Amino acid sequence: EVEEWILQLLTDLLESSPRTLISLLYQDKWNQAAVLPVVWKLMAQRRISFLFDEPLGMDSLIWTLRGTHL
Repeated sequence: EVEEWILQLLTDLLESSPRTLISLLYQDKWNQAAVLPVVWKLMAQRRISFLFDEPLGMDSLIWTLRGTHL
């Protein structure tokens, strides 16, 4: 599943940006455009975290809390 693939890659990276994340998932611009809404959806669901007090864009810092022990 694409969502799991995105979350696993971001877990492995520890942190990234939407731009970097989608470019690591796909080299092709069409596939990048197709997967970007999935990244935004995961952010809206708070499965991908970001700084809430800063403007959100393609170069914003994102991360996931998967695999962390709180």
